[in-house]
Amino acid sequence: MSKTDKKDQAKIKSNAAKSTPARPTIAFLTVSVEDHFSLAMWTEIVKAAHKENANVVSLVGGALDDSHEGPHIGSSIYQAAIEDIIDAIIIYGSRLGTWVSKETFDKFCNQFKSKPIVSIGQAVDGIPVVLSDNYSGMYDLVVHLIEEHGYRRIAFIRGPEHQIEAETRFQAYKDALSDTGIQINPGYISQPGNWETQSGEEAVRLFFDERNLNLEAIVCANDTMALGAMWVLKKHGLNIPDDIAVVGFDDQVIAKAATPPLSTVRQRLREQCRQAVEIALTQARGGEVPDLVEIPTKLSLRQSCGCLSTVFGRMITNTIVSNSNAEITEREDVITKIASIIETSAEGTTANWSKRLFDTFIAGIEKDNSDKFLRELTQCIEERFHIEADFNEWQSIITMLRHFAYTHYPSTETTERIEALCNQARVLI
Repeated sequence: MSKTDKKDQAKIKSNAAKSTPARPTIAFLTVSVEDHFSLAMWTEIVKAAHKENANVVSLVGGALDDSHEGPHIGSSIYQAAIEDIIDAIIIYGSRLGTWVSKETFDKFCNQFKSKPIVSIGQAVDGIPVVLSDNYSGMYDLVVHLIEEHGYRRIAFIRGPEHQIEAETRFQAYKDALSDTGIQINPGYISQPGNWETQSGEEAVRLFFDERNLNLEAIVCANDTMALGAMWVLKKHGLNIPDDIAVVGFDDQVIAKAATPPLSTVRQRLREQCRQAVEIALTQARGGEVPDLVEIPTKLSLRQSCGCLSTVFGRMITNTIVSNSNAEITEREDVITKIASIIETSAEGTTANWSKRLFDTFIAGIEKDNSDKFLRELTQCIEERFHIEADFNEWQSIITMLRHFAYTHYPSTETTERIEALCNQARVLI
């Protein structure tokens, strides 16, 4: 951050500390809330703000472009962010900056620098930013395809050109190939896409109809393009993953519902939004904030890459009493393990859910009443549904509870209750 930027930020902090109301108002600037990911982002921003006793005003003004004239860039809707009622601003940078140059996006953001401000997904000089670790997530996914499945003819469907997240993921793909001794083939790389299913469809037609490639796997810069790619591959008579593997990035809800379920990289959207709200409000109250917060990503491996379905793999593996499961025999061990799987970012939430799930499960076995456990399970899943939930992991929780119950309740009568309760839970999930 330059000296000028630091002076500007110091002035903003001083003014904010004097004037911020007890319940501040955050303006959330975004292109749209119609697609799955943008809607989930908006939902998590609102939730995080509510927990901090703050209001959210959503300014949905459409995409930016480079043909602007006059002092203001973008829809006039965005100009409402500079009104006195607004105490802080969160810009959904990775969407707003998709179709414009970095220079144009920086100019757009600079219009609002009189207010406490933070960007999500795209860095801007002089403005704090919250980013996902796009590079490590994509790099690990490509290495997984190479080292675990032995694929070498791996194509890549790109996101928008010059968009920072898309370019970072593309670079990670190239580095993963180079680092594992695979030469980068320009013919295996699509034209820049637009994040939509159409781009995935067009890329597959390019690879197979025009270039006549013999591919083993296709890596897509996001889940939506991956679903488009899968649709055209099926029309070509190819089976996924037997004939060709497909993977994406983001771990949207639609990835879990795909046929077959899509292997991808999970962005911790809830944590991104929580951090953005915290940074915006901290600035509004005159506090110090970091220039950059980077949120780790995580592989979500399912069937589309060639992995055995995690659901059935864990069910089969854990049904057989292994040494690792044999060690999880005490209540606190099980609760700790469940907490590590749920991995909720909100302080205290994980431990509470873990204890409640465990205690209501055991009560259901002892009292032959499954209602309370199934209600708790439903509420816990709904709490984490939008992006963070991975239903494969919930199945492993049920397997763990089942093993514990068999160890401590070996009678025939309780065995029947255990199986009935676990089966109900699996169907619910």
